[in-house]
Amino acid sequence: MYSEEHRKEKQREAQKRYREKNREKVREQDRIAQAARHKRLKDDPEYLAMKRKSGREYQQRRRQDPDEREKDRTISREYQRDLRAKDPKAFNEKSRNYMRPKYSELRNQVHKKLGNKCAKCGYDEDTRGIQIDHIKGGGRGEHNKLGWYKYFQKILRDQTDYQLLCATCNYIKRYTNKEIHIVDPILM
Repeated sequence: MYSEEHRKEKQREAQKRYREKNREKVREQDRIAQAARHKRLKDDPEYLAMKRKSGREYQQRRRQDPDEREKDRTISREYQRDLRAKDPKAFNEKSRNYMRPKYSELRNQVHKKLGNKCAKCGYDEDTRGIQIDHIKGGGRGEHNKLGWYKYFQKILRDQTDYQLLCATCNYIKRYTNKEIHIVDPILM
């Protein structure tokens, strides 16, 4: 007589041999079973609520742990680097298409917050002609240092140091405040 354990071991070995022999058939059966399970579960509101909650809790735990956060950043950077190395043109196009709407939305919020027109002459015909100006000067350096997203967020938090100027008024202000260096073409 064989023991229960011996019988189960034989059964596992037989299953393993069957899986190795019929690899494609087993893969197809697994795929069909997984699709059916997914279809059944995706319509179950309790399952979906539980999955969302556990996902949020998992993300919160990862965000609170500095080591995990740094590990995630490293993985993300490596993934981005690999994608860029494989096909730089496609990567740049995909990045642009992803960021362009976010940039436009945030820029529009800043424009609304600052009055949506030139502070000097009142120009409001086309938002493409309106520029964000740092009243004290040096806004370009701050923009370069922070990046556009953090720069716009800063303006939304505290807009006292910023104004909107049309391109002409902004150029005149920069020229009169000597914020730009103009080379006289006559002297060249």
